[in-house]
Amino acid sequence: MKVNFEEENGRLMVNVSIDNRAMARDPHVSVRTEQILDIVKENGYNLNDYVVETETACSTEGKNPTLSSTWILRKVKNEKPVKSAKQPRKARSTKPTRAKSTRSRATKEDQLLGNEDLGGMQSQAQTDLPGQDKEVSGE
Repeated sequence: MKVNFEEENGRLMVNVSIDNRAMARDPHVSVRTEQILDIVKENGYNLNDYVVETETACSTEGKNPTLSSTWILRKVKNEKPVKSAKQPRKARSTKPTRAKSTRSRATKEDQLLGNEDLGGMQSQAQTDLPGQDKEVSGE
């Protein structure tokens, strides 16, 4: 991997080029912004003085690999930003919240047994069905 640094007009341009894979058994190589920032730091640049302006990547993967790329870092002035006056937050009310209305809920046992209130309707076990009182003639 070849890395070149150029400084122009408050910008640091980092040109990176990697070699193409000659054989299929050669490993894939990729270069991302995090790696470039590490290289810039290793070469004595203070990363707090720069902001990444143009981000890219290069890799040997794919049919048409990108073998060279340029990252541009813009130099920023080290001025402390003026803090704006913050509005004080309102204190939360200590007033208790209203209790939620509770509806009569059937218990798990009532749901399983079918004993829950059906709103004025009778369950099938309590209804009179026509023909229920028939007697079976025995021989």
